[in-house]
Amino acid sequence: MVSAVQVLIVHGVGPGVVPYYMGREHPGRWSEAATRLLGLSGPVEASPLRRLLQGRHPDSGRYLPARRPARRRGGWDLIFAAPKSVSVLAASVGPDHTMSIRRAHTAAVQSVMAVLEAQARLHFDDPTGHGRPADGLLTAAFQHDTNSAGAPHLHSHVLVVNLSRAAGAWGPLRAPSWYVSRPAVAALYQLELRHQLARHGWRLEWRLRPDGLADLADTPRAAVRAASLSTPALVASPAAGARAGGPTGGPTGGQTGPGPVPPAGLDDATLERTIGLRLTVRRSDFRVEDVLVALAACHPGGADAWEALGWAGRFCAHSLSVPSPTANPRWTTGAARRADDALVARLDRDHPAGAATAVDPAHVDAALAGAGAAAAVEAAVRALTLGDARVHFLSGPPGRSVLLAQAEVVHAAAAVWARAGLTVALHAPTADAARRWTVLTGLGPAPAGQPPDVLIVDRADRRTSTELGRLVDRHRGRLVFVEGGTLPRLTNPASHGLSEAAGRAGRLDAPPHPAWQPGAGGPPAGWPPVGRRAAEVLLAEWQSAGSHALLVGLGPEEARGLNRAAARLVGGGDGGGLGPGHRVVVLKPRATLPPPGTLGTVVEGPSTTGRHHPPLVVSWAGGPAAAVADGWTAAAVGWGYATTPALAARSSRALMVLGPGEALGRQRHRVVAEVAVAVPGRHRARPAGRQWGDM
Repeated sequence: MVSAVQVLIVHGVGPGVVPYYMGREHPGRWSEAATRLLGLSGPVEASPLRRLLQGRHPDSGRYLPARRPARRRGGWDLIFAAPKSVSVLAASVGPDHTMSIRRAHTAAVQSVMAVLEAQARLHFDDPTGHGRPADGLLTAAFQHDTNSAGAPHLHSHVLVVNLSRAAGAWGPLRAPSWYVSRPAVAALYQLELRHQLARHGWRLEWRLRPDGLADLADTPRAAVRAASLSTPALVASPAAGARAGGPTGGPTGGQTGPGPVPPAGLDDATLERTIGLRLTVRRSDFRVEDVLVALAACHPGGADAWEALGWAGRFCAHSLSVPSPTANPRWTTGAARRADDALVARLDRDHPAGAATAVDPAHVDAALAGAGAAAAVEAAVRALTLGDARVHFLSGPPGRSVLLAQAEVVHAAAAVWARAGLTVALHAPTADAARRWTVLTGLGPAPAGQPPDVLIVDRADRRTSTELGRLVDRHRGRLVFVEGGTLPRLTNPASHGLSEAAGRAGRLDAPPHPAWQPGAGGPPAGWPPVGRRAAEVLLAEWQSAGSHALLVGLGPEEARGLNRAAARLVGGGDGGGLGPGHRVVVLKPRATLPPPGTLGTVVEGPSTTGRHHPPLVVSWAGGPAAAVADGWTAAAVGWGYATTPALAARSSRALMVLGPGEALGRQRHRVVAEVAVAVPGRHRARPAGRQWGDM
């Protein structure tokens, strides 16, 4: 079933997916490039499509690229889905009008694919590093009117084969932009769909969303919700097109009925100002892709995909260029640049710490001695707590999450501040982020009307300069801007002002955190079990209980750490790879593996499989031992000790939870043990072995 939220979904596919697309309500269509390069025409048949996904000629079966790698991706399934309200409208009107909506959708998909085809490159040894322009994209498009439950859902699967030709040579596609720029491609489809519906005579009123998606304003929300359910129920609303002014002169257009006045085009004088303001308040710098999303979110009239690309390029040309650490250029608006400069000016001012945030060095020595902190943590805590700098940046490597290391620093620093009589609070953007910080550090948001002496700001590199400037102005105590935090730090900081200000204010790099070593010693006296100490307590209880329960972390980073630590306890070694005695679980569907979620135990062999390595032999629960024979299959097998709350909610096994059980939602589970810091009035740990359910 296609998601009801995303407009563009991308899945990697192989030859085994071909039967799914055969025999549906509409036959597949080959692209013009498939006809021109390989002579394919007419409805898509299974055998030629399967051979293409294998990299072979559809008739002779000859392998087309000059080199055959050990592993290759067959292609990608790009799923373009019309808004649910449009699907409901298409199911509620007459056959001719339904056909006109389908044609508009088909034309929109073809237009966007033409844009992607113009950008396609082949992956050859190329001195430019950009690849050679492809002669076209080999695609097979399949249009569906309903989802798997029979509810109205107009969408198209476009199978893009990982194969094309350049200068007479065949090869794989290089770095497809449709995956890294999915929001922008989705915005292009949205703009083109609205444009095509207008061309087919539909005068529609749209309700726009911040991500560029839109629904018909006159379609009842109940009908949209019913069409989104994975049940056969269908709510067809005759009112869906009553005020929409659908075409009355035939399915291809003609005289339109009553409806709103057609919106202004891309030459509207206020459109550029509107999008500039939107980008300014949401981000400090932007790419062309961000402009396209903003255009789809601000322009209900839609536009031709090529015209939208040209408009976005002109908008960027009129904007201010900013440095970019990647090959993708970035720009900013004049208002955003002024906000950046204002933030830098605020941080350049002399803001003495004053008595409210002064810390006695003796308190630092006492707290660090009690914690037994590593040298790197000790240096970071001293920099945070001593000196006159009012703003610090707690950083980490770009593109990675070092939340555990940051939590260790913040937790140790919080003990120092507490000894000095200072209050510390957290500023997190979401309830989940606040929960993770609470479990890892014991900190929570400040009570209303009680400003803290020290404020820890999570995901600071996700915030605009305007928001950061308000925090600097409003909070008179010490500020710690955490870059990344509960998300990996941005490789390209969304806040240009943050990166500029970081060179002028106190900056700290989070120390590398070692892997958990359970059993290396209990927590210091008087310290609550948080961070790695909480994990050690959880692992000790897990091992004493017979190691049968599933460990539950707070997020992917904690789950990986728990898995590696549990692997050391069970199978020995450093936990770096799967080996005999380790517990594993099937993560993804594979033809040679049991269903996802099946547990097993490694019998023999390393996890590195391939031509020169022995296979991994696993004894699966309820079945005989079987070999995992290749790297693609081995990638679907992972550690079977710990998982995240989202995946644990689907499990029927007993759980041992790091943090509050509320993170698992309203599912019914048997929680064997739960370790969390007991903060008064917040997330108290439940007794071990208690049965809990709906809350």
